[in-house]
Amino acid sequence: MKKVLPILLSLSLVFLAGTAVGAQTTDRPARTQPIRPEAIEALEIRQEERQAQRQQWLDQRCDVLENHLSVQINRYQNNADKHTARYERMVARLNALVARLQADGVDTTKLEAAIGVFTEKVQLFAHNAASYVESLKATQGFACGESEGDFRNVLVESRSLLQILRENVLEIRTYWQETLRPLITQLVSTDSEE
Repeated sequence: MKKVLPILLSLSLVFLAGTAVGAQTTDRPARTQPIRPEAIEALEIRQEERQAQRQQWLDQRCDVLENHLSVQINRYQNNADKHTARYERMVARLNALVARLQADGVDTTKLEAAIGVFTEKVQLFAHNAASYVESLKATQGFACGESEGDFRNVLVESRSLLQILRENVLEIRTYWQETLRPLITQLVSTDSEE
């Protein structure tokens, strides 16, 4: 054991010294040979191939984006139409309820005023929904990858319109739950008492 330790130490020193010498860099003179024309042509061909691949990828990306955008436009148009139709059916049922309550001799002035406010909220929703869909359709007018930020600006504007549209839906829902429903319940209960 006593003989092995000095041998290992000396071998490790020799190994470390050898790697340190091998790690040193030598100063080489700059390349003096000209680049071969074949190498330049090969480099240009590779660059053209990369450019073609990049263009193909951008074209595919644009196709996917355009398809996604058209799906979004159709979906929001259908959703807005369904919401508007549902709200109009609600107004029609409310008007029928007012007519029935008036026939029974119940005072429905508060309910008629509330229905008027509800109708205004529905009309505002329909207008904002149409504005949002039109702003999405405006994004289709830009050439993909060549609009220089105009597409993005219109898309950001569309997102703000979507936020307004969602707030309209929430206002309609809360107005129904907090104003119309309790008023209807109160009027129907007074009608049943009489």
